This record gives sequence, structure tokens and C-alpha cells, in this order.
Amino acid sequence: FFFPCQAYLPQPLRSISTNMAVPWPPSAPPFWDVAGSWVPHMPIAQRWMAWFENRRSKPCNCTSVIGPIGEIRMGRPDRPERPGTPLWEHLALTDSFHSQQPFIFLSGAGKLMENGLLTYLVTHIADIFGDCPPGAAAALLMGLEIIDEHAGVQAASRVLAAAFAAAVHTRGLACRLHFPSAGETFAGNSWVPNFSRLPFLLGVDDTRLQCAPGSPRIFVYPTLDRFARPLLECSSALTASEVWIHQLLVHADCRSESPDSADLLFVPWYARCLHFRKGVVPDAHRLRGELFYYSPEFLEKMLSDLPFFRTRPQDHVFVFSEEYWPVPPHAFAPGGGGPLEHAVVLSPEARPLDCSGADGSGGAGCRHLPRHPGLVVIPSFIDSWRTSLLRSCNLPVEQRSLLASFMGRGIHDTYATSENFRGLLQTLIPVDSFLISEYSASYAQIMGQSLFCLVPKGHGTWSHRLYEVILVGCIPVILSDDVELPFSDLPWDTFSVRWPMCQINNDTFPRHLRHLEATGVVQTLKANVDRHTCWFDYHSTQDSCSPLWGVTHGLRALLERKSNAMCVFFT
Repeated sequence: FFFPCQAYLPQPLRSISTNMAVPWPPSAPPFWDVAGSWVPHMPIAQRWMAWFENRRSKPCNCTSVIGPIGEIRMGRPDRPERPGTPLWEHLALTDSFHSQQPFIFLSGAGKLMENGLLTYLVTHIADIFGDCPPGAAAALLMGLEIIDEHAGVQAASRVLAAAFAAAVHTRGLACRLHFPSAGETFAGNSWVPNFSRLPFLLGVDDTRLQCAPGSPRIFVYPTLDRFARPLLECSSALTASEVWIHQLLVHADCRSESPDSADLLFVPWYARCLHFRKGVVPDAHRLRGELFYYSPEFLEKMLSDLPFFRTRPQDHVFVFSEEYWPVPPHAFAPGGGGPLEHAVVLSPEARPLDCSGADGSGGAGCRHLPRHPGLVVIPSFIDSWRTSLLRSCNLPVEQRSLLASFMGRGIHDTYATSENFRGLLQTLIPVDSFLISEYSASYAQIMGQSLFCLVPKGHGTWSHRLYEVILVGCIPVILSDDVELPFSDLPWDTFSVRWPMCQINNDTFPRHLRHLEATGVVQTLKANVDRHTCWFDYHSTQDSCSPLWGVTHGLRALLERKSNAMCVFFT
């Protein structure tokens, strides 16, 4: 998709995997609008704005000579570079750059770092801004992820400020800046799906977020580079709750600056991202496919780096962002004496999978473990751009033409690593007003046109689909008998429907949904779905209704249960 520094919404999203156009959410702000809203809060950006105003430049002269960058090797031995070569000729030699005047188009930054160009851009930032502010902003933004990884969050924040100022400075000019990422596959920079949240992620936005009343005081361990970096690369996709819970707590008003005065101690650990995106953990046991867990030796070393774990293991909080918890099952098993047996775990899955006995055949071979006693169930994360897309597809009841829909895997083939009944959905394919199919780029639009959206269990008992369904205003039909839903104090029965997952058929099941429609119950359910959406929106700014509020309320309830259990034990 495209973020232009223009005042109007850009071209449609385009999915590389399906080559189908997806409309850009009307509520999504254009690039320069996001930049302009943060410049007043960024002293560095304000200094850059003053610099631009006092300097006579030609902001659209993006093909002029900018200086002696000829010593930088661009990986093309057959074409030696000359001092004074235009910046865009150098960029054109990277795999990720394409230029079609008057557009500047960058989709990735790997070659920028590899060939030394990003270092040049940062060290000669004033020169390149004087020649071509929008192009320089594009190059720096595309390198932002690498800057964060190699130089840290503060350096990335400074570069973001300069790029924002350049974008605002050139917003009224004819020279336009586009930088894309594939709509459905997020190719390119991982932060792009959460572009409007960059100030929050990089610490520019210091707004305090509201915790639930009576929340425990939470100390957040200073980021341990080995376990909680890189921030931007790990910040997108459904398992990114391990990043966003961390960042929400950093900004939370119940955060404690001192571990001594804290009730709980949060451990930033981007376990899923570090293993799969970065591949930096050599001592992980890979079972098969995407199943893995970190070795006992790694876990022991990590815990030894936490100065308060030895004396307060029960107060430490970890986020495990999916059903495959990244530690050996014996580490957290009730009664097993493992190091995490009494720790607090935040996860969307209440009964994690043990796949150590899986045979590798690709079918069901994993088993669900008992519920961890220190568990607080949380919703999974949905990127900012996808949240906007889903919300924009939310149609009123009278405009929804489908009774029910499901688009996803497992209808015609073996999908899950545990017991699953998605194959029964085939019986609904011929049913009138039902749409049952594999996933397509029209996923959000189809859910927005459906009164009910079917949410069968995935690999685990939970499903990421549940939260997408709620954001698009569709009534979720939960087809998972053992799922534990987050925020148990919410009146789930007022905005969702549950049905036994092994009793999906083309007779009683459709009749039940039609009855809810005919009797007007669907109107109440739909209104309640919309009323509770903010609980599952990680980008919600609504007081007393957000994932942070729900998580901190759940932590308070957990500590109260532990306290009551101790009182019973001693009496």
C-alpha cells in the first residue's frame, strides 16, 4: 500500500500474493498528515522545519548531483560509480528501489545497509535534504528498521523526526513521495502496517495510558537487547502482542519505576519474533514446521539475567503470544517444579500445545496441556492499518447481504496440529446466504457483509479470527468448545454466539442463526459487538475500554485470587 506526502488518500492497497486491489480504509490518515500531527511534539523535527524554512532549495530536484558518494560501493562491479553521481542513480542499483518520475518509490532497505548507502544518508543528512527532501525522507524511512536494529530506538526516533519534518515541508509540492508494503503479506518494512503508531513505538509519544482501577503496580525491566530487540521489525503481525503489551506497559499509569514498590515485574521478551524473523537463537529445539521451544539452558541463562527472579519468581510476567509457548512444557507445568510454574503468563491461549510427541506427518499430533494457574488470557494483536481496514468495512445490519461466512484454511485439507473440526464447514457450502471458502483478498469486505462470522478453533483452542470479526462488526459464532475468552468479566453472551464445534451441519445450525435473525436478536447482538470493539483494539485511545485496561484488570483479579488462596491455606 502507499503512503504519499499528499493531502489526499492514496491509491488502493494491492496484495502481491493475489494481485487483487483492496480499498484503502477511509479513516487511515495520509502520510504527511500523520507526520504533521507529531512535528509539534518533536523538538528535533521543529529544528528541521526551521532549517527548511531558512534554506533555499529545490525540493523536487531529485535528480541533481548531491555530493561525493562515489566511494560507496553499490554491488555492481561492472559499473564503477563516479563521484557526483545523482543519489537516485545509486538507489536505482538496489533491489528495492524503483523510480518513475515524479514518484519516488521504495519498498525495502536491505541493500541500503549492505552497500553502505544508509550510513551515508544518515551522516550527510543535511546535504541530501537540501537537494531532495521527499526523496531523502523516503530513503531514511525505508532504513528506519535497520537503524533501529543497529543503532537503537533513540537513533531511529531522531531519523523519524527529520523525515516527518521533510514530509510536512514538501506536502504542498507537486513532487510526491510513495513508499509501499504488500497489503496482505507485509513485504518490505515490518513497521509499515503500524506507520501511524511510530511515534508511540519510538517513544516520541509520552502520553500515559490508563490502567484499570486498583491495578497492581508493574515494574518493566529495562529492555534487554538480547531478548527484546529489534523493536520495529517485531512490531507487526498477529504474534506481535509480545511487543505491544510491553510498549503499553511502558506507557501505563500503573507502571512503577522501582521494583521494590512494584507488585509485578514484566519481562520484555520477543521470543516468537527473535526465533522466526531473526533466527538468532541457535539453542532452540525445532520440532517440525513452525513448532519450537527454547532450550532449558537458554531459559536458565535468561532467567539468571533477571536480578529479582530468584527471590520473586511468582511476580514475574511473561507474554507468550500464541498456542506454542516458547519454553519446554515442564518449565511451566503445574506441580512440576519448573522455573515458570508460579510465574504470571499473558497469552491468547489458555491451554498451550505440547507437540513433543508429534510424529511429523502434518496431521493432528499435539495435545493441549492443562491451564497454567498464573494465566491471564489476552486478545491477539491486529496491526493498525488492518484495524482501520476492518473498521471501514463495518456495515449496518440492513446492508449485510450474507447470513454467515467463513474464509480460511482447513475446509478441504488437514489444517491443525491438534484435534479440529473445520472440515465440517464443507456441509455449509451449498446453504443459501452462507459463504464458505478459502481465504481471499476480499476477506474483510465479506465479513463486513455478513451478519454472523464463523470462528472455528485453529491450531490451539483460540483463533486470531475472533478479534478481526469483532473489529469488522460481525457477530462471532465461536466454534471451539474449550476456548477461554479474554476479559472474562465482559458479557460475552451478549455479543457472541457459541455452538458445539462437532455439531456443525446444514440443518439445525443454519436454522438457529436464521431464528436469531428473524426474532430481531441479531440487532442487539450487532449493537453489542460494536460497543465492545474497543476492548480488542490495541490502538484504542478510549478511557476504560482498551486491551491495557482489560489486561491490568485481569492481573488485579489474578493477584486477588492468589491472595485469597493463601488466606485459605493458612486458615
